[in-house]
Amino acid sequence: DAAAYYCLLQSEERLPDGTVYSVAAYPRLFRNMPKFRFTGRVHEQIEPSIVRSGLRLKHSNVVIEHLGYAQSAEINRAKCERNMALLRDQVLENPGDQYSRYQLGNTLAILGFNQEAMEELGKVLRDGSVGTTLRVSVLNCLAHVAENLGGVEEGLTFSRESLDLDKGQISARWQIAGFCMIRREYADALELLKEIESLQHSRHRGEKFNRPLDAVIPEVALVQRIATCLGAEGKFSEASDWLFRVLEKHVDDERVLSRYFLCLAQLDDLAGHADQLEQLMSRGVRSSSLYCALARLYLCRGESQRAKATLERCPRTEQANAELSALWLEYALANADMMRARKAYETALRLGVDTYRFHKTAVKYLLASRDLSRAVLHLQKMGQGMEQMQPSHSASSPL
Repeated sequence: DAAAYYCLLQSEERLPDGTVYSVAAYPRLFRNMPKFRFTGRVHEQIEPSIVRSGLRLKHSNVVIEHLGYAQSAEINRAKCERNMALLRDQVLENPGDQYSRYQLGNTLAILGFNQEAMEELGKVLRDGSVGTTLRVSVLNCLAHVAENLGGVEEGLTFSRESLDLDKGQISARWQIAGFCMIRREYADALELLKEIESLQHSRHRGEKFNRPLDAVIPEVALVQRIATCLGAEGKFSEASDWLFRVLEKHVDDERVLSRYFLCLAQLDDLAGHADQLEQLMSRGVRSSSLYCALARLYLCRGESQRAKATLERCPRTEQANAELSALWLEYALANADMMRARKAYETALRLGVDTYRFHKTAVKYLLASRDLSRAVLHLQKMGQGMEQMQPSHSASSPL
């Protein structure tokens, strides 16, 4: 009984201003009727003619992989430059075509012409006849442009207005979370990121997607942001648990592995993560960070010989040598081996080790050695606080 059906277009677009993952609902199955016509020089649309016919449009579960922009950034830039010229002509011919003006503004933003993009998008926004769907897309694009121009507060205002118009979208939530992280409002960002995780999980379960356009945030990017917010609040154990969920599927992702071990490095007790570490070892991970984390775990358990064997097997790299020297100091103190402790301490100093955990261990060693003046120096270092993961400074990019 329907004249046309919306299909889901899933796409990965490697654009000059970054990679975009999106899902959109467009009419792509429709009856062969003379009054159904695509319009426009570029980003052609058939939906207006179907709506004008008064016939029924329905949603379907048909998914189409859109590969038109899954090419190099150079090729896509050339496409955007071609589109920009066509859209300029289209807007000149029909100044009231606000969809084409929005596409022009979006293309200008992609190509880095942010001020002109802001002007074109502002014209669309000021048109009171523009519907909610297009208004939401314009506001999200304006938020991205505002960020490019350094206007965090303005971008945040655009994103919040967009979310007010469409409470179920992911795009505005992602942008607002990014702006909150820039403002160091990590609790607010975390709440939004967890809402995104829940929304995407619902969609993966097959709940119907019935919105014109929305972002798809890759799981790795989403969890990286969640871990950053948790780390900024000192919740390193919870952050590492989130990261491990990704590692269960993508154990070779070096970015996630690095962030995971960075979180563990802030914890005094790794007992709650023992199964995770041993699982990583069983799956073939052989990074120096894993060996060091296991050695710390064994030291916490009082298993000195297992710790020693693990430290001896650890691959030697410049970064690993610094961490190893601090762990050898912990091992030596646990075994009252002051000669080894002195050597490890001096090596750590020479390699410039400057972690909270090292300074804490150094204080124990120096107090045992009755070197109070140097112990005070390390106490002062401890007072400067733990190393923390640096927050993302991009509100929009999913990478």
